[in-house]
Amino acid sequence: MTERSTLERINKMLDMIETHAIALIEAADPRAMEPKDASIAASKHALVMAKLLDLKHSIEGTEPSDGEDALINAILGISRPHDERGIL
Repeated sequence: MTERSTLERINKMLDMIETHAIALIEAADPRAMEPKDASIAASKHALVMAKLLDLKHSIEGTEPSDGEDALINAILGISRPHDERGIL
């Protein structure tokens, strides 16, 4: 299996995960949720998105932009030096 086909398979899997996540978000009405539950759902969604963005850059072997890195760090509540970026 080539690196390209592996990346294509991973990309398809991430697309499927994103589609499922969108379906779950659309199925749940945050206004109907208790504030605590809505907050937990939003936090988990942000965490998954940060991890997927970090994974994308790790797989591609690229560095996140300063904005992306700041977003990942803010969501995770950490500050990573450049040499410690990559899969969480």
